[in-house]
Amino acid sequence: MLAEKVRLARKEVKAAQNLILQAELKARRRVLRRLGYVDSDGVVTVKGRAAAEIQSADELVLTELMFSGAFKVRNPYANLT
Repeated sequence: MLAEKVRLARKEVKAAQNLILQAELKARRRVLRRLGYVDSDGVVTVKGRAAAEIQSADELVLTELMFSGAFKVRNPYANLT
């Protein structure tokens, strides 16, 4: 009887954990879609592929900087004249 209660309690805990993980996954997918890393069908975009290749820093932050033009080479002589 006690073993059955323990088994049922473990099963309920596992079901609750799965619900939490599903909600978290859904939220993460929403963020990736809103930032343009995946399209409305869930297909990875060019921006998403670029982020997937980054392994040395925060992938999303670095990709946002890359796609916003933060690393464009500026003409250092433009303001001298």
